Amino acid sequence: MSEEKRNTSKRTVTWPVLLLAVAFVGFFCLALGYALGSRSHGDYTVYTQTEASFPSQETEAAVEVIQAEEEVFPIDVNTADAETLELLPGIGPEKAAAIVAWREEHGLFSQPEDLLDVSGIGEATLEEIRSLIVCGDGTE
Repeated sequence: MSEEKRNTSKRTVTWPVLLLAVAFVGFFCLALGYALGSRSHGDYTVYTQTEASFPSQETEAAVEVIQAEEEVFPIDVNTADAETLELLPGIGPEKAAAIVAWREEHGLFSQPEDLLDVSGIGEATLEEIRSLIVCGDGTE
């Protein structure tokens, strides 16, 4: 065999082996990178007993608001001041002032429907607040 044929045959044998070695090293590096990456970048949620035992400040604040609402409602529209009336849904400062002004001018409300006579209060607003109000006799 000539020298050129020997060199060519050696090259053809080494290329597949070289490609296989490069592929193996590449796969190994890829697998190692994935394994190390997944260990250091995981998202974990840890629940501890202390979190379950003590409510957060937000939870405590929400409970206080609910307790305060239970103490405030129902609101007596015959005795409430404008600030208290503003706690009702759909009643802002202007409507609250209009309720107080109407009450001072015309007297006490005898039923919730009397609020329809107040400027700015319609059927929708009345239905929204009906379960949250009472029309007392003006004595506390």
